[in-house]
Amino acid sequence: MKKFVFFLVFMLICSCIPYSKAPDIEGTRLIQARDFKSDLPDVYALVFENPYGVERFNDFLRQRFQWDGGVIPAEFPIVINEQRYLLSVHECMRYDRAINLFSGIVDDLIWGSDDESDFEFAELLIEEDNALFDDYEQGYLYIALTAADAYGRDALGIEHPERSKVLKYLRLLHYDYINPAADFLWPKDSLMQEEMQKPLSLSDKF
Repeated sequence: MKKFVFFLVFMLICSCIPYSKAPDIEGTRLIQARDFKSDLPDVYALVFENPYGVERFNDFLRQRFQWDGGVIPAEFPIVINEQRYLLSVHECMRYDRAINLFSGIVDDLIWGSDDESDFEFAELLIEEDNALFDDYEQGYLYIALTAADAYGRDALGIEHPERSKVLKYLRLLHYDYINPAADFLWPKDSLMQEEMQKPLSLSDKF
């Protein structure tokens, strides 16, 4: 019986085999969006962890840009150095996952043992804590920001002439989002407010 208990404890520690790991991102990471999640567009994205929950970044955009147009559009107009862009916010979930081999091993031990006390102990264990036999899954929220210029080009793409400026701007947005304060990191200018109210499509020219 003691050997059986020791073996159960050992297996609890060692039986979860991870097969999926959510990325650990410190700050932000500029990557191909589809390398991060397959259903994202085939462009570059600035990705970061979202500690505040679903839709909170959209709430931040409403406050940051004093947006009174209701729902944040899928392509949100912004102005960077007097040039207009469309910002897209992609909320993503990634998971840590592990398969639990413990339940199958216990089944084999129960049916393979001639000791009735082993069977009674394992049956009690199952009744007391079913979670011991569940596969492990833990989800984490991320935000992927993509941007297109007025010609529809990927503004974070390697070949884009304004890539560094757009990237700096989005990193400042990330900083303001992660570090909420009464005042934002950089002032709002009147041109940005005027441009925010103008309709913008990918066919528009500068």
